Order: sequence, then C-alpha cells, then structure tokens
Amino acid sequence: MSLYLTITGIFTILGAIVGGYITWLVAIRASRRQTFNEAAAMFHSAFTEELILLHERYDKNASNNEVFEIVENSINKHETAMIKFRPYLIRDVSGFDEAWKNYAYPNQDEFPINPIIDYLPDKNKSVADIRKQVRERLEKLLSYALPE
Repeated sequence: MSLYLTITGIFTILGAIVGGYITWLVAIRASRRQTFNEAAAMFHSAFTEELILLHERYDKNASNNEVFEIVENSINKHETAMIKFRPYLIRDVSGFDEAWKNYAYPNQDEFPINPIIDYLPDKNKSVADIRKQVRERLEKLLSYALPE
C-alpha cells in the first residue's frame, strides 16, 4: 500500500509539473500572438490611406506623378511603421526585408539618393502599370503582417 501511494504521488507530482509547463507554454504563445496581432494591426493602419489612394478604381484618372507623390509623401511614415513592426516578426524576417526593399528601393541598391524614382512613368511604364506594381509590392509587404 505504501509503494502504491508513493508511485501515485510521484505521478501526480509529475502530472502537475508537466501540466503546469504546458499551460505556461500555451499562455506565452497566446501572449506573443496577441502582441504580434496588435503590432500587425498598427503596421496595416500605416498603409491604409495609400492603399485607398492607389486602388485600381482610380487608375484611369491618375496623373503622371501621382504614384511618385503618394509614395514620396508617405515613405517616412511607412519606414517608421516597418521599423516598429519588424521586431515582432518571428519567422521569415529576410523575406520581409526583401519585400521592404522592393517597395522602398525598387531596382536600386540600398539608400540611393532618390529611392522611389522607379515610380515615375516613362515610355516603358504607364501610370496604371506603376500603380499596379506599387499595390502588389504593398500587398506583399503587408502579407507578413497577417493576423495569426
């Protein structure tokens, strides 16, 4: 009887320890998920106005320099949002960095004099094409901030 109580007590204690550890892990994960989702929501909100301005329904009435001006006027806000959000990424940070570079420094090395010059129309790119390209780059960037 004494051996039975000892074994039962050991398994009870082990069960409590394992159960407590699992509960702790689940709580930590839930907390991280909530923190990530809050950061992701803030990141998304930094791009909302520009996504509306760049919506395809406005493509036909867009002026030549409009995309450039939209991005130029918001790039600092976007970079601030990127810097604030980046620490909350758990995986694929390099993919996020690449998506940022494709948006903020398209077809150029890091930190050129005028990074968004690629968003000006020329004989090879129409305004609608540039608007679509910027939308795609923003969507790729924002795909890293989807709620978990």
